[in-house]
Amino acid sequence: MRDNPPNEFREKGPHMMIWDSTDADGMNGAFSIPLKGFGHKVIANCIVSDGTDPDAIKAGFGGWEHCSVHINEFGTQRIPTWREMVAVKEIFWKDEEVVVEFHPAKSNYVNLHPCVLHLWRRTEGFPTPPIELV
Repeated sequence: MRDNPPNEFREKGPHMMIWDSTDADGMNGAFSIPLKGFGHKVIANCIVSDGTDPDAIKAGFGGWEHCSVHINEFGTQRIPTWREMVAVKEIFWKDEEVVVEFHPAKSNYVNLHPCVLHLWRRTEGFPTPPIELV
């Protein structure tokens, strides 16, 4: 992940409940980021984790960087487009880091919010297909 969180877009305060964070939390927290280059006001609402939270590690969930994303456009929530997900990836991860969207087995689907997509990166990395196949 990048070393410079977009703190100017960090959501702060008790209204954020468990996602409340401060600048000292680094990449962990909730962010509402206006995406540039889309011709109108598109806000990417992101909940981000850098995979280092001690509670997550203790529970066996450490080592995964994660960003959940939904879009607010003109006051309406919707699923992000590919271009919007690319923009979010560029905000939170370095150019040469591989980040994926998983499509799990149907029996493992969890849908707590119908307009959210997720970006994931294993902190220790993972193999990728040969470039000729991508």
